[in-house]
Amino acid sequence: MAAPRRSAKAQADDRDESELLETESENQSEPKRESTDLTVMEHAYMDALQRERAGYEQRGLKDRVAQVDAELKRYKR
Repeated sequence: MAAPRRSAKAQADDRDESELLETESENQSEPKRESTDLTVMEHAYMDALQRERAGYEQRGLKDRVAQVDAELKRYKR
C-alpha cells in the first residue's frame, strides 16, 4: 500500500519547522555569557540550579529554595 500523499504546502511547512529547530539548537549550544568570568560549566551548573529551584518553588519547599539560593549566590560574583 502506498503512503498517503502530502501537499506541497505541508512539505514546505515541515522544512520551515526543521530549519527553525536547527537554529534554536544552535542558539542553545552557545551559553549566554554575562560580564563575569564564569566558565561554560559554571553557567550550565547555574542553569541547572535555577531549574531545580523552580521545581522546589512549585512544590512549596521553601527550605530547599533557600539552599539553592545560597548556592547560586556563591557563583554570582
